Amino acid sequence: MPITPEFQALLEKLKSCQKEHPYIELGPPASPEAIEQLDKACQETFGVALPQDYKDFLAYAKFISFGYGWLYSADILLDTNSELKARFPDLLPPYHLRLGRSEDRKYNYDGVSQRYYIYYLGPSYLGVIYPKGIKKIPPEGIKVFYEDLYSLLKEEVEYFFRHLYTAPRLLEPREIELIQKIRSTFEYTYETSFLPPASFKAIEKADRQFREEFGVPIPEFYKKFLAFSNGFRSDLYTFFHIPDEDSPVEWLKSEEHDEELYFINEDFLIPHNRYYRVLKWDDEEAKEMFFNPNYFIFGQHRNFLEITCAYDMSTHCFFTLHHYFHDLKEEYPDLCSFLKEIFYMNK
Repeated sequence: MPITPEFQALLEKLKSCQKEHPYIELGPPASPEAIEQLDKACQETFGVALPQDYKDFLAYAKFISFGYGWLYSADILLDTNSELKARFPDLLPPYHLRLGRSEDRKYNYDGVSQRYYIYYLGPSYLGVIYPKGIKKIPPEGIKVFYEDLYSLLKEEVEYFFRHLYTAPRLLEPREIELIQKIRSTFEYTYETSFLPPASFKAIEKADRQFREEFGVPIPEFYKKFLAFSNGFRSDLYTFFHIPDEDSPVEWLKSEEHDEELYFINEDFLIPHNRYYRVLKWDDEEAKEMFFNPNYFIFGQHRNFLEITCAYDMSTHCFFTLHHYFHDLKEEYPDLCSFLKEIFYMNK
């Protein structure tokens, strides 16, 4: 059975954005055999039959990423639900399925009432999407129900068109294409990799502050990146953010946060460059040996914090800066070459 015309129109609209926006990815259609196998596995393993509109969706695209959210492919759906049932039986009631997620919301299906619902985990650090009729952050544990998959997906996707679709595409097409590949590689990234674009006002303000404090501007490549996504988060590296008082993401509005969010300051651009230039070098001998005022620090390894992503403003080369092993410096002439290296896309 084909999906409804309104559902197809929504998916076609997203599909038209796929080439230009790394926020959007639709997989190819799942085969009828794969859909029936998934339905049978869900019934046998979890006691829940897949709803017809979800099977219709799978026949159009076997998975979808849309901004901050993601509906699972068949293998991930089975693995995720099996793990939840085995390791965390209290997180998902019996006869319920986890179909997808975003950072602070889980997309579930209630096989008893045969309704979809979003389970809100509480205030999000990485973006807030308000369900229809709710004017503030939903309290932790709230469930917002939908009669069909289209109704759930429509509200989630609207957030993309409000806040992400307008991102200026100042990056080169090959850079966007590469970033899309990195983001869609599950072993490297997760669904909140991208954030809403920084406004031009915020970029100008950050550039002015950078000039006043460090005597140099923010390099053009990073201004373009910020205008596309205000930072980048992955399982390997984080690229730093700038404060934007107009951002729809609450914690991006300011670098100043309460104690609960103190860790976020570590992911902002100017504090990290200040740390490299001023606070890092208590030892003058070490500062003279390692410090270079031409280095622009724009990212950091998530597990090895002494490894940062750097750009030499005098040579226009990219490299990873090892604070304790500066001889381990291999330069790359452009952003694409650098990204391929640090995300192992060239191997």
